[in-house]
Amino acid sequence: MTLTDLTASLLIATEERRRSRYYLSNEELLRELDTYQETRVISEDLGKMFQLLARKVANRPNFYNYTFRRDMISEGVLTCINYIDNFDPKKSRNPFSYFTTVIFHSMVNMINKESTQSNIRERLRFLSSTGNVRTPSKRTKYHDENL
Repeated sequence: MTLTDLTASLLIATEERRRSRYYLSNEELLRELDTYQETRVISEDLGKMFQLLARKVANRPNFYNYTFRRDMISEGVLTCINYIDNFDPKKSRNPFSYFTTVIFHSMVNMINKESTQSNIRERLRFLSSTGNVRTPSKRTKYHDENL
């Protein structure tokens, strides 16, 4: 085995170790985004990258114990698709950071929305248990005319 063969095998082993350590490389994501900028079509690989990124963010301790984690992952992917045109490769060559931040904030927003809905449900349960909920028993003439 020559020195060049040994060097080449070491480089290949180093590259494989680097790939196994990082689940998504910035270069691959940037390459897919460049393809999107040219064709304006989101490829299957780019969608899988967004989904992988959203899954990794959802596995953080901040989001791990929520029952609606799958919904948060879906919301994160949809938010990435909505904000894909806002990423400018001329300003930043780090789409990984940009889309991680987008997904993180979409998940935080979804938790806030779910918290609000949960508070409303709890108030309604409390009011219905005390008998203070006003439910319309009959429709009024005014209500029927304005439908």
